[in-house]
Amino acid sequence: MSKIANALERAKRMRNGQEPAPAEPRPAAPSPSEPRRPDDRRHADQGPQDPNGERRRTRPSGGADRRRVDIGPPPGLLDRRSPVPVQGNARGSVTDALLETRCRLISFVKDRPAHLERNKVVTFCPDHRAIDACNFIRTRVLEQTREKKLNTLLVTSVNPGEGKTLTAINLALSISREAKQTALLVEANLRRPAVSERLGLSSACEGLTEYLFHDLDLSDLLINPGLGSMLRVILAGAPTSGSTDLFSLPKMQLLVRELKARYDDRYIIFDGPHLKGMPDAHILASYVDGVILVMEARRTSRYDLAHVLESLRGKTIVGIIMNRGPQL
Repeated sequence: MSKIANALERAKRMRNGQEPAPAEPRPAAPSPSEPRRPDDRRHADQGPQDPNGERRRTRPSGGADRRRVDIGPPPGLLDRRSPVPVQGNARGSVTDALLETRCRLISFVKDRPAHLERNKVVTFCPDHRAIDACNFIRTRVLEQTREKKLNTLLVTSVNPGEGKTLTAINLALSISREAKQTALLVEANLRRPAVSERLGLSSACEGLTEYLFHDLDLSDLLINPGLGSMLRVILAGAPTSGSTDLFSLPKMQLLVRELKARYDDRYIIFDGPHLKGMPDAHILASYVDGVILVMEARRTSRYDLAHVLESLRGKTIVGIIMNRGPQL
């Protein structure tokens, strides 16, 4: 009873102002091991406080601004973007951090996406069957060459005009979009170069011809075609009718060896001339690891195909691609 009496007496003194009221206890700080409850506001980040004593709402740290998100390439296509933005009329030399090489940005034709679509470049091709066909060819090529370290490949044909240049371009593009690969496309048809026109590159620049004639560094030839960060191009340069003599130079063979040794993790695709009646492609075939032969359905005769295959005896034939064949 004495405790109750003391409490009543203390309450009476506090009402009369003779004794101050006890301070309210502060809520206990949350323990690191204490489980968090959804309605517990003690764990919430109240944000910084301004001079007026009001809390300011802050954006969570590390959050991305949705207005600046890159939407990427068209659906179904992988595009690993280059850290250096490619401008439509940019010129000069830049450093590519992903490929650790120096490359040049050159000017493009007007309305380039429509130009690439007309030329059936797979990146801008609306036909998913064509995209699937290119990816199928890429898969088969990688299966045949990756484990054997066959990374220098010549794309050629039996006759001219059978689609070898477009096949070489789309194969290099498709390989560059594969998760573990990069690609370098070398335009090795010095008599009738067509890669630059197909890709919509409008500015003339030094290429393979100038490299073989003059003392140029390999990095001076690399072109950024603006088709993804994992593809580079070496153009043919000035057309010449003496390509056979140029390809016979030891410098050309050393170039192929240097490309293979310097970029051992990259596929080097050579767009070469046709084989029938042309010595250039036969010389190139002796330098590279493998040959991909393109033929056109209902045009290439069995005799011509057999004759070409016989001339490539001893070379590694990675595969034969039939162009413009019946659709399955």
